[in-house]
Amino acid sequence: MKRTLPHLVVEVVAVLLSLLIIIPIYMMVLNSLKDAAGAAEMSLSLPKLWHIENYVTVYHEARILQALKNSVVITFAAVSGLVLLSAMAGYVIQRRKNMFTELVNLVLMLGLVIPVFMVPTYILAKNLHLTGGLEGMILVSIAIGLPTGVFLYSGYYKTIPREIDESALLDGCGPYALFFRIILPLLMPITATNIVIQFLAIWNDFSTSVYFLNSQAKYNLVMTTFLFFGTHSANWNYVFADLVFVSLPVLIMYMFLQRYVISGLTSGAIKG
Repeated sequence: MKRTLPHLVVEVVAVLLSLLIIIPIYMMVLNSLKDAAGAAEMSLSLPKLWHIENYVTVYHEARILQALKNSVVITFAAVSGLVLLSAMAGYVIQRRKNMFTELVNLVLMLGLVIPVFMVPTYILAKNLHLTGGLEGMILVSIAIGLPTGVFLYSGYYKTIPREIDESALLDGCGPYALFFRIILPLLMPITATNIVIQFLAIWNDFSTSVYFLNSQAKYNLVMTTFLFFGTHSANWNYVFADLVFVSLPVLIMYMFLQRYVISGLTSGAIKG
């Protein structure tokens, strides 16, 4: 009994936490198939009539394909830049310890605890002529995600023996070849973790998108939800249908890659 009771408690807590995730998804899908009045009630009851045409309306009015393309471009470019920059920065911080790298690490870690002030960021980007397009969104997303990426890689580098670096250098390997040919392939677990975390953050980043994507032609998927809100009301059936379009790629990706997130985080925490 002493062994099974803790396991039972853990299982009950896990089920309750799962319901906190499953119920909103269930409600979102059901209400996306109701009429406007039924969806506005936001209940968990089945639709009286199934309105599949809600998805057709949202697909055309929100220009889902164009928004999907913008989301893919922004996310792919930002995540690619983040992986490369954070892996290189983490390597230098861990392997080349001095006052400068310690200062850089401190500044980056402050980015984890200090909230992003979007108004000054927007003003700076506007002065650099980076607003209103995908380029500004990509660069700001990289800047926001860099502290998290460096933090993950810095912890993981502690699990890679320094002898690997020394042996490669003694064999005549240059610093660039050392990093890209030897070190980078060893980072696959934490790289997969970083990709998933950054993908989820950038794909769902509404607060940055609302500042930098100011025309429908530039909207990513999360911004299309705005189109179904009026001044005093909202078409909730269309809002929920749009949220299904927004969430589907994230859910599919996470189902296939969730084990990499767990393995990367646990392996990076081995040596604290």
